[in-house]
Amino acid sequence: MVFDSTFLEVINQVAVGLTESLTAELETILSKVYRQPTEQWEYSLADALPSRTLRQKVHILLNYWQQTYPNIQPQSIYLALLSSQQLHQQLQKEYEVQPIWTIPKETGEWPRRTEQTILKLIAQTQKELLIICFAVYNVPQIVSALQEALERGVTVRLIVELPEAAQKISVGVFQTFPPDLLEKMDIYYWPKSQRPLGDKGQIGSLHIKGIVSDQTHLFVSSANLTQSALQLNLELGLLTKQPLLAQQITDTIDHLLCQHILCPIPSYSVSI
Repeated sequence: MVFDSTFLEVINQVAVGLTESLTAELETILSKVYRQPTEQWEYSLADALPSRTLRQKVHILLNYWQQTYPNIQPQSIYLALLSSQQLHQQLQKEYEVQPIWTIPKETGEWPRRTEQTILKLIAQTQKELLIICFAVYNVPQIVSALQEALERGVTVRLIVELPEAAQKISVGVFQTFPPDLLEKMDIYYWPKSQRPLGDKGQIGSLHIKGIVSDQTHLFVSSANLTQSALQLNLELGLLTKQPLLAQQITDTIDHLLCQHILCPIPSYSVSI
């Protein structure tokens, strides 16, 4: 028998709130209440489930089960709950999102910080690294990490703002990376000719700050690659392992490159 979508949603709502111990307890309750009047199993719910919200959800489940699928055995309901719970736990594990901070004066324990997160992402990358950033300046540790990544065969694509293109930052990649490193990376920028203008003539900015590692790990942050952003400012980012999202971002950048909206930087040129 195939459950209807409403019953599946009811099962899912209960499964999300269950711990493993409560799931085992609920198996016993389901067996006890099978074809029993409501007043007889409500006491069992009150004893087994401390959360009022969870009891209400289980109450809805039991009523729906007895009214809509009275011939379904308790074991089938339990297996549906167990499957939904395990799927939810797996999705939580696979799609976990971690906050990443730059907090100059720490008052508590912050498990992940911006600079350490970026360095770890670079270090763990095996094939492809995509970095998009508005400002890149005075980050020697990141420069060293990128050098090591290139030496182990990682393809590094860097998309940055250039002072000559937007006149909104005073320094750029030419002041940050040594010439030999610049030659090994694929570096792109957003030319003036491809940027929209506002009503008052203001020009658009390449304001993204993000990293994609091996089209799997994704880090999006308010922080530029500068000492201020990594040590002095208040910055917040999110780190996640979601290949689908990472692939979507990579595909979008590839599209912008194919359309010549993003272009390779002119080698050591300041005339753009």
